[in-house]
Amino acid sequence: MTTTEERIESLDRALDEIEVIEAIYGCAEQDDDAASAFSIISVAEHQKAKDFFATGSINSDDASSGASIPQLEIELRIPIINNDNDVEPVCDATLRWCLPPGYPLIPAVVSI
Repeated sequence: MTTTEERIESLDRALDEIEVIEAIYGCAEQDDDAASAFSIISVAEHQKAKDFFATGSINSDDASSGASIPQLEIELRIPIINNDNDVEPVCDATLRWCLPPGYPLIPAVVSI
């Protein structure tokens, strides 16, 4: 069982990791021509988490049970090129991460 402080620290780390991935791969909404595209699937939950750190407003009873800690989901589309001579991608690989409340203490779920 994790403490409220550990849950909040975990949420902060998850937000930091999402920010790093977004910085590396860019945002799909910002650049339609991007070689790879990053997007936040759980937009409302992501905003709720960011708002918590901006305002510090969270119900400590809910946080201790995990109820106020949102699950965050992100997606990364990476074009697959057959060889060095190809200009156009053959297909795209899409990776989707689900960061559950308590991540990284609770493992992420990744699907392809």
